[in-house]
Amino acid sequence: MPYIRAYPAELPVLGGLLPGIKTPVQIIAGRKDPVVPTANAEYLHERLPHSRLDVLDAGHFVWEEAGRRPWRTRSAKPRPTGP
Repeated sequence: MPYIRAYPAELPVLGGLLPGIKTPVQIIAGRKDPVVPTANAEYLHERLPHSRLDVLDAGHFVWEEAGRRPWRTRSAKPRPTGP
């Protein structure tokens, strides 16, 4: 997975671009994900001005593990969208 290896080097560039995204974004992450830590989702949420973060009690394949049961989330409040 070359994109995973490139992520640390590309993160500073990405971090600088995220605040300019005005589209509402919902970020969904698995609390038990052994591949991508929830810190990555938190990083995105902190920098995307109109984002909502939901951390589900699931692993990497959230849609398969949590898809048929009620999702229990630790949801960060969505930021208000302005004019």
